[in-house]
Amino acid sequence: MLLSREVEILECTLRDGSYAIDFNFTSSDTALLTEKISSAGFNWIEIGHGMGLGASQSGKGRMPHTDLDLLKAAKLSTKANIGMFYIPALSCREDLQAAVDSGLDFVRIGANATEAEEALADIEYARKMGLTVGMNFMKSYSVSPSRFGDLSRMAVDAGAEMIYLVDSVGGMTPGEVDSYFSAVKSKCECALGFHGHDNLKMAVANTLQAYASGATFLDATIMGLGRGAGNAASESLVCLLENSGVNTGIDINLLLDIADTYVAPLLENISMYNTKEVAMGFGKMHSSHMPAIIKVCAKYNADEKRVTIAMGKIDPVNVDPEQLEQVAKDLADTRNIAKSLELVSYPGLSEKKDQIAFGQSELDEFIKGMTVTAAKRRDSMPVIEVIYTGGEQNDFVSAECVWDSDNIILGRIISENYEALIAAVAKVDVLGCKFIYDPARCDFSEHGLDEFISELGIDRIFAFNTGQLKASLVSTLLSSLGNRPENKTVLIYGNGTAVAEQLVQYSSFEQVFVVDPEAVEQHGVAVFKGIEDWVQLNMMVDVIYLAEAPNSRVMKKLLKLVSKSGKVLNPHDFYSHISEDQMVSFNPDSAYENVVYQIKSIGTLLNS
Repeated sequence: MLLSREVEILECTLRDGSYAIDFNFTSSDTALLTEKISSAGFNWIEIGHGMGLGASQSGKGRMPHTDLDLLKAAKLSTKANIGMFYIPALSCREDLQAAVDSGLDFVRIGANATEAEEALADIEYARKMGLTVGMNFMKSYSVSPSRFGDLSRMAVDAGAEMIYLVDSVGGMTPGEVDSYFSAVKSKCECALGFHGHDNLKMAVANTLQAYASGATFLDATIMGLGRGAGNAASESLVCLLENSGVNTGIDINLLLDIADTYVAPLLENISMYNTKEVAMGFGKMHSSHMPAIIKVCAKYNADEKRVTIAMGKIDPVNVDPEQLEQVAKDLADTRNIAKSLELVSYPGLSEKKDQIAFGQSELDEFIKGMTVTAAKRRDSMPVIEVIYTGGEQNDFVSAECVWDSDNIILGRIISENYEALIAAVAKVDVLGCKFIYDPARCDFSEHGLDEFISELGIDRIFAFNTGQLKASLVSTLLSSLGNRPENKTVLIYGNGTAVAEQLVQYSSFEQVFVVDPEAVEQHGVAVFKGIEDWVQLNMMVDVIYLAEAPNSRVMKKLLKLVSKSGKVLNPHDFYSHISEDQMVSFNPDSAYENVVYQIKSIGTLLNS
């Protein structure tokens, strides 16, 4: 008996979801999720490689463990029905026999609808082995509803107990779903199933239509985790069916807990939905054709989305190389790779970098910019560096945007007046904002620091040696250059004492030179008081780091001193006219990226 309830949601997170992580579910992952999923009430669970038995050995994406390892782990974790996918072209009957011997309960045999007759013998074989057998017509839309009905009858005659309509690229409509099922029901009697994808955000709607059209096996994955744009989300499908009076037998509260605890962390690092997936859904073009499309689009600088849609309208199943070449050629130079940050930043925020603003209105605008940008970049931590210079001569407060990325939105507030500084930071109401200060750059007395921490809250303020942050970044960049065999010498122009010290200890440079009139002798460092002293040696150097910005006269001399294959590492906004072959520019404020990770770690330790 296939059905023990009104409808069975076949949970295939561990099979289709494996696509999203390059087929890297392990045996322990399988045991864990199988136990959790079955405890929520699912009777049918599909596991294994996204492309089925034998796909890993066939070179379709290696798994960390074998098919049988995953199957045994699942069987030890639950009494639910455990199944696997089987594509005859990628597997063999010996693999299927081994799976049966290891306790496989059901198998779904997959074949493109246009080639489905070739799988009939495998259906018959699987049924003789005592398996519950389903037939999945991949890319079902590639044949007409009438032809689909005929193929379904053949599959049932061969022994299939479940006939699956498969919307492989999420491009079908509820009307199409109904017409295909109507064709099947007019030609044979069997259990019906539906497997949908979410390219056009119709996976759940189409699955609900499938149920309305007579399907009693409905595929879904937790939070939609799956190939391409993903699948129908199990939790959404359960909620909608239950609200319609359908008893799914699933504990929705437990399912939501499983989603939050185990799958949500996976999805934090996975992006399934994008415009290319939409184009594939619209053109009904399967992802297996994308490598060829991407290659020819690169040749003609053609937009992959436009080419995908055009090819899908010609033939969504078979891609003719000559046609593809011509379509891409016709769409040459249509690619648009530019991304605008206008909607994820406050207007003018990027232009305000390094621009110091004075006065209350400018401060208000700065805070507003931080607030708006933080709201639009929820994964970025808003951080404000506070610098108190002391002196109390005036109550001016300056504010500037320092650095912003997907990780951090960094601003800076500076004042020599303590009361003005306290008033300024008190106005900051940016959600989740943290404050940092460098004890070496702030003239806090012990009493003043205590009051400052009390005003902000001890969980919001952190001490950092910002000079050391930047020095570590620079020394890391220089050390990377020093690891190249052609780079044996480095010259630091200006005050780079901390960087020179780290290079002597940790880099592969054979010689470290410093040109700085105020430099002191350091072990392992050759110090020169001026550029003329160096020039007189008539020595070339492999790498130059501009710790300070030289004037144009000195810059010309430095460029003459760098070897033919050498580089000048430039942390300043000047000298943009110099060729990239000679100069590598970078922003030292990117060193603040590490602040976010350290603040999070500190918070974890303090709250543990």
